[in-house]
Amino acid sequence: MTVLGIILLIVGFLAFLLSRKWLYILLIISAPFSATSVLNLGDGANASGIQAWMYFGVLWLLSEMSHWLLAPDARFAISLLKRSSLLAGFVLILAASLIMPLYIQGRLLIEAPGLLDFSTTPLFFSARNITSLLYIIFGAFLAISIARRNMDEKHAVLTEKAWLAAGMLTCALGALEFIAHVLNVPPPTLLFRNSSSPYALGNLGYLDGNLTRISSVAVESSILAQFLVSVIPLTIPALLGKGCVFSKKKDRIGFLFLIVILCLSTSSVAYATLIAFPILCLPVILRLGIKVRKAFLYTMLTYSVVAFGAGALYLVSPTARQVLVAALFAKSESYSALERFKTISAAWEYFRDYPILGVGWGSVTSHDVVAMILANSGMLGLLAFTLAMVGIARPLFLSIDKSLSPVALSRAVWLLSGVLLMFASVISEFPFVFGHFWIVVGMGIAASTANYRQTVTEPANVLNDTQVLSG
Repeated sequence: MTVLGIILLIVGFLAFLLSRKWLYILLIISAPFSATSVLNLGDGANASGIQAWMYFGVLWLLSEMSHWLLAPDARFAISLLKRSSLLAGFVLILAASLIMPLYIQGRLLIEAPGLLDFSTTPLFFSARNITSLLYIIFGAFLAISIARRNMDEKHAVLTEKAWLAAGMLTCALGALEFIAHVLNVPPPTLLFRNSSSPYALGNLGYLDGNLTRISSVAVESSILAQFLVSVIPLTIPALLGKGCVFSKKKDRIGFLFLIVILCLSTSSVAYATLIAFPILCLPVILRLGIKVRKAFLYTMLTYSVVAFGAGALYLVSPTARQVLVAALFAKSESYSALERFKTISAAWEYFRDYPILGVGWGSVTSHDVVAMILANSGMLGLLAFTLAMVGIARPLFLSIDKSLSPVALSRAVWLLSGVLLMFASVISEFPFVFGHFWIVVGMGIAASTANYRQTVTEPANVLNDTQVLSG
């Protein structure tokens, strides 16, 4: 155990004993710190770390369980049960898929995911299958718990502030990392990189030649991009002049800060998501009642600014030219792109051989969402996942009205957060082992309910923040 791990262990335990509010804030703030571990297990290629958000998440669920035992009158909204049943369906399909490694019993050879590793391994049921399923079960419980907490106004506002603050903290550390690279000194983010997992070495990656990538406190640049694009929507009300999380000025500065760090990350996932950002936002902006002409002008202005800025940097800066060429124009020929193509192609072949339940959850690595779910859990798994995501997104979209009230804006924010995160995940990887995915899902579930952000009275010191209402 590292010194940082011991500190996090003590801080989390104290928060568990003394303050549920601060334990919850620690959970939200720690989500982007995917390269930070409380405890490391194993060594070498098999090493792994218990991420900080997982530790705080376990303490939070224990706190919620204790609260329910002490306050048995606290109820669960029917609307939350409906959304939760969709997640439960996905979990059950993944659990059912674990019969496949037992059925296959070594008759299928699984290719190594590394581009230059041509070895194969017979497929048998292993601890990895159980661990991968436990990630999903834990994440689903955490998302449902977060949804239940954020049904009322006070907690939803706290979550939005903590999420945006987590984004700003991550950006600040990313900026310091960039400056350290320029000065050729060790970056301060190394202090937070105590995970022994070989997948947590994103800070050692290079885009091209000696151009070092920025991953801040995330395991790699693409995961940093996934998190940051989920934070950007919280600044949109301030950009529209219709609301804010902290203040309009601070939120607008935060928007620029997020864009700058996403660009400095040199992640093609970040660049592709930023290019698609105005189009993905357009349906929600229109749903809020913003006029079509105004929305179109906003979209064209955004594209024009981005295109002009990128073009100017390409012409005047050799470094910017190197970044754009390596991250966008030459991406299809890069090592990571070829490795991604290899894993997706292999996953597709496994799915074709076992189309119903795949080869068992956790058996195959694939750097995308669709092929990974198909290969590991088949058509049933992808159908269950799609139903769960659509079952959250559709009522959330339909519940957005033109009042531009805090509730409508909050619903729009979390819908966009989920849409951008899923877009980034489709072109990178399924982030079910990271906290930012489950927090966004939990907030999406809460925001999709009819009684979202209602003020709750707490009679007789009993927290009843999820009154039973129809969905």
